[in-house]
Amino acid sequence: MSAPRTALLFLLAVSAGLFACGERGRRPMTPEGRKHVTFLTMQLRPTFDDYFLPLIEQYERENPDIDIDWIDYPWQNYETKLMTAFLARSAPDVINLPSVSLPTYIRSGTILPLDDIVDPEARASYVQSILTDSGVYDGQLWAVPWYAAPEVAFVNTSILKEAGLTIDDVPRDYADVPAFCETILEKTGKYGFYPVYVEGGKLRVFLWERGVSLVSEDGTRAAFNTPEGLAVFEFWVDLYRRELVPRDAVTATHRIPLDQYKTGNLAVLTTGPQLARQFQSDTPEIYEATEVLPLPRWKGHEEHLVSLFVFAVSARTHHPEESARFAEFLTNAPNQLEFAKRTVTLPSVTTALEDPFFTHPEDSLRGRMFAVAAQGTRKGQVFRPVRENAEVLEVLADATEAALLGNMTPKEALDDAEERVNEILGR
Repeated sequence: MSAPRTALLFLLAVSAGLFACGERGRRPMTPEGRKHVTFLTMQLRPTFDDYFLPLIEQYERENPDIDIDWIDYPWQNYETKLMTAFLARSAPDVINLPSVSLPTYIRSGTILPLDDIVDPEARASYVQSILTDSGVYDGQLWAVPWYAAPEVAFVNTSILKEAGLTIDDVPRDYADVPAFCETILEKTGKYGFYPVYVEGGKLRVFLWERGVSLVSEDGTRAAFNTPEGLAVFEFWVDLYRRELVPRDAVTATHRIPLDQYKTGNLAVLTTGPQLARQFQSDTPEIYEATEVLPLPRWKGHEEHLVSLFVFAVSARTHHPEESARFAEFLTNAPNQLEFAKRTVTLPSVTTALEDPFFTHPEDSLRGRMFAVAAQGTRKGQVFRPVRENAEVLEVLADATEAALLGNMTPKEALDDAEERVNEILGR
């Protein structure tokens, strides 16, 4: 079952009142009488045990009345597992979420508004545009920002050399991607780029990168079925139909391109810089052959989307203030700076971003990754989900799949998607 459909079933369950009864949260107190606070992260164990476990020990020393319990779910089906925990009345107190998912939890009533419990000084420490874009809805604060993960382009220079190309031949403009892919395929039998077409309604990103809005400013109707929207949709469909990208790109998740890059079968991997740690440890020879560049852009459209992760507080927590304090601790400047150094992510706290680690990066691949990522963050924007975001993204995924497989022309697929989105937004 797809994540959007699961989210819908979850919301239906909530509206049916499954959260209206029973005990709240996990066990509220330890046998020794300490307040028990649980926090959840996404696929960070055991890689970051050496970061989080000392932090937890530090926090418990400084707050002897608090007992912290760290829970970690794998990335796959993360939100489905979280929804199940809510339904079972065993959800963690502090929850790591991608910011794009936040409206689902706001509408379901499963997380708390934080205006009255987040410390004003802590709130002022975050980059205010990031705080607003990621955590403020309908004038209320629902989450505190953690780290930003702007995408970069990792380039396997060995494949370039095999194709008779140099780093200067890697496209900086999307218009040059087809010719590059054709050269790589002809000369090496490998692929130049590997777009993920359907996962997460990726069409929204393709459109946004070309300056095409998903919905109208008032959020009441679709706005993507325009000549510009059709042009960018046709571009990506044509790349697939010409077989310049892998055939399974129509169903691939974001993990597949990473695996292809790690095995030396992909010239350019577009992903978050934090994933470099994986191929550095798994395939060091690929890491040694890697250079990093900014993502390609469409001429005249330099901005790009930045993925941002946040911490929210469960509406079922027995300890809302203590949970908020711990979320503030996890996202303060020293802790975000240290996490960024370990992950090649960007912090959301102003003073952390001003650290020399970012302003004067080391002359190495790792330093260049930070420099490119920081540049992307400065030019990037956090994606603001539309109303009924899960349903809308599922419509975009359906339209993309139909066009790629030839079941509809791109124009027919956009027409159908527009009609369905308008129905959703008109309810």
